[in-house]
Amino acid sequence: MAPVEPDLTSSNTIPIALFSSQILLVAGLIATIFTTTRRAWRTLPPSYNTRRQQAWRRRVVLVFAGLALASLALESALAVTWRVLSYRDWARQGDLDVPNSIWAGWYGTGEDGVGLRLGGWMQDVDLVREAAGYAVRSPRVFVWTHQLVTGLITASIFMGIEAGQRRNLPVSTIISFVLLSQICGLSFAQHLFFVLIMYTPIPLYSVLPPRRDHLWTPRPVVYLIPAILALVGLHVLPNIEDDLAITVYRVAYFVVPLYLALAVRLIPSSWGTHHPDTRSAHRALHTTFYYLGLLSLLLQFKQLALTLL
Repeated sequence: MAPVEPDLTSSNTIPIALFSSQILLVAGLIATIFTTTRRAWRTLPPSYNTRRQQAWRRRVVLVFAGLALASLALESALAVTWRVLSYRDWARQGDLDVPNSIWAGWYGTGEDGVGLRLGGWMQDVDLVREAAGYAVRSPRVFVWTHQLVTGLITASIFMGIEAGQRRNLPVSTIISFVLLSQICGLSFAQHLFFVLIMYTPIPLYSVLPPRRDHLWTPRPVVYLIPAILALVGLHVLPNIEDDLAITVYRVAYFVVPLYLALAVRLIPSSWGTHHPDTRSAHRALHTTFYYLGLLSLLLQFKQLALTLL
């Protein structure tokens, strides 16, 4: 008889392909950022590229690059550990053998080893939903979820202002930073962002003509309304159903930061203000971060109180 083809939905092919696609996505985002960084480095004017500045910039870039690598290594280890624990829990619930050693057999135990059943695991376990469920599971866990989302929202506004307006970086680069913050971790993306900042002391006008003058800033409500809705919406999660809670969390984590980072490029000019000088423009942006910080502090105290009660 001809061999029977295994069911692809229960084989390891699809899970391995999905995990590989995630790695390729991250690699593509990093490549986009490196391409912009290289272009910025090549277009540095002589006045910003003296020997003294080169030596100082090299030291600072090495520090941020090292921190970025450390952050990526830590995030990767945590991501792999979480998936391994999820697989072990699923296997034990199904009375399946669980590999616990890479030295005896092929990634398993005993002489013949224990094969991984990634297809069945992914059929039964929704990893995306499971990850979101952990974030809203209890008030104690939600303390960290609040800090993560607050940091992501604030960093997205900062990246949009610094990269999108003051340095005139491409939209693809801004999106890459935000997606890396959401997929790989905020620390990793921020350190890469600071590396790029070191090579862009002036706007990249050669990449794309500036859309607006640097004295133009969005009105604070452009940032505050979606940010406040996201943060307040997160804090009512323990009081709503699980499906709705996960949906609100996903919107606050994925959609709102992307909008905040691209708001400078997306909103019409009538939603902003043209200031007479740089100090006035900075003061308008300070207002946004001031109210966000105050709201975040109040919500954090509220969540800590609920956790301790």
